[in-house]
Amino acid sequence: MILSLSGCGKPIACTPEKGVASLKLLVVSHAASDAKQALANGDRRLLGFTGVGLEAPGFSGDPFSYSYGIRMIEGTSDVTCNQEDLHLNQNAWLYAKQYNQEMILLTSIKH
Repeated sequence: MILSLSGCGKPIACTPEKGVASLKLLVVSHAASDAKQALANGDRRLLGFTGVGLEAPGFSGDPFSYSYGIRMIEGTSDVTCNQEDLHLNQNAWLYAKQYNQEMILLTSIKH
């Protein structure tokens, strides 16, 4: 299914975001261990999800207030073109939530 959006009266073809291939590499069950590895490498950033605004799943505050910054997951969007795109974005959101919760726990312990 191809979704066509209108902008100024002209249809806009819906195409998956750049980076969708990298979304296929996100394994939710690896999120916590990936966060631990990132911290071991000195990266304390949370993962950000692109939508209408910036979201850091699993972080209850304003993402811009997180002390160590945000690293965006390329290819995420709140606009999906097909079922695969929808599934990949849902998976990325769950991965980011688990990753971020682990990172928040780890950074609160290892200041």
